[in-house]
Amino acid sequence: MSTNLDEVIGLCRFCGKSLGESPPPSCATCAEHERRRITKLKENDPYKKVWNSVEDEEGDLLSWVKNGTLFVPTWEEMALRSVSHSRSLLAKARKQESKAAGRKLFDDAMFYRNMAEKAFANHRLVIARSR
Repeated sequence: MSTNLDEVIGLCRFCGKSLGESPPPSCATCAEHERRRITKLKENDPYKKVWNSVEDEEGDLLSWVKNGTLFVPTWEEMALRSVSHSRSLLAKARKQESKAAGRKLFDDAMFYRNMAEKAFANHRLVIARSR
């Protein structure tokens, strides 16, 4: 089924009326209607990444790894994060008035401190092997 271009040229793509003075693909009324419809739509987070499936997510992650744009923290950075998290938990534990809640926060802080020690040990091991 072929399209006769002589019949299509100069007509609006949406309503089929003559374009008149407006540029293609739509006439002035359809263009105004389309402009109003589009501007009323507001996306909550235009930068939010939406994946349709696990394969899409894995494909994006693999492409980021190939391009070198995927951020992977080093052992030192992970240790510093654990240290700062431990310090913030200790500060919260000091402010707690109940003993049980303070003890729970203190135990969590000690857990993050131990994680930081392990991460620093791994960092020193990586540094030693790289020399």
